[in-house]
Amino acid sequence: MTRTFGTLWMLVACSLAPNAASANGALALGSSGNLAKDGFAFGASVNQSTQQAASDQALATCRGYAGAPKMAAICKIIMTFSEQCYALVFDPKAGMPGTGWALGADVKAAVQKATSMCQSTAGASRRNFCELDQAACDFKDLDKKISGLDELIRLLPRYASNWRNRGGAYEGKGNYDRAIADYSEAIRLAPDNAGYLNDRCWVRAVGNRDLQLALDDCTESLRLKPDDAGTIDSRGFVYLRLGRLDDAIADYNAALRLNARLAGALYGRGLAKLRKGDTSGGEADIAAAKAIRSGVVEEFARYGVTAVAAAPAPVTAPPSAADCSRAEAHWKSAEDIRTLPVYEDHLARFGSCEFAVLARARIETLKK
Repeated sequence: MTRTFGTLWMLVACSLAPNAASANGALALGSSGNLAKDGFAFGASVNQSTQQAASDQALATCRGYAGAPKMAAICKIIMTFSEQCYALVFDPKAGMPGTGWALGADVKAAVQKATSMCQSTAGASRRNFCELDQAACDFKDLDKKISGLDELIRLLPRYASNWRNRGGAYEGKGNYDRAIADYSEAIRLAPDNAGYLNDRCWVRAVGNRDLQLALDDCTESLRLKPDDAGTIDSRGFVYLRLGRLDDAIADYNAALRLNARLAGALYGRGLAKLRKGDTSGGEADIAAAKAIRSGVVEEFARYGVTAVAAAPAPVTAPPSAADCSRAEAHWKSAEDIRTLPVYEDHLARFGSCEFAVLARARIETLKK
């Protein structure tokens, strides 16, 4: 019999500002009690805005697992949590009973508890075959999120969602270079994931850097997942940064046709209209955006975009001396991460600067 189990879907909403107050998680399980014979379905959700939202998402993931439909049909919530980590560990050999899941104060504690549970159900001959399948943490504090994800990436380096989630935490701290590097690694591992491409498009736009690359990311994301309002909104913001006001307005119009309550799209369209001289239209959009989300003006201001800042950012040009002054810090960050995407990103941004030769050498080595 093929061993059946649910797959975790890490769901993180893309918004203008990360919701630092979101820290609710849940686990759902569908099991007859005979794990070796019937397998099981599993679902998890973390970083949701409410406990109900976490439970709903965990159940939806569990019930949607096609590998064990009978078990998926009986999924129920087994744990809810906040400010904790969870882990799922089992014996991957078909027909083996060893399975464990647990919560812990950190990743290490959760994995230890889940492994102990797996070993206790595996039997003496299989207790050493228990393997970590998945884990995640539910923390409000961004530094705690990053610490937990550091450990998850060490344990499960090929899980794209771990890189994506750490990128989101770095984005929340305003460390856009590290966010771009982590999103790039997530995309390398899952190149057809439209959401990851939108993440990198957005953070590049927010950081006001590599805007042509940001535009490429959003366009590829929309090729993979057309008519996604959030991604169209992101591309509209890139166009706004580039000063392509007609394109920005067109994308914001398209996003708002799909979701009329996108405050960021309304505000961005308002700014574009103001810059084109449409004062009444721009003010109307801005007022509508503020009515939906009162903090939207401050959010855009944090990105250096205001109603009076009409000068568009230029298309990325070859590095100037001022740009090269940032190369050393970016290079140190790249050397900490040491992945092909981050070296390629460094070369794209600082190709005429001091560390370009080293970046090319690292790229050649990693491609061998």
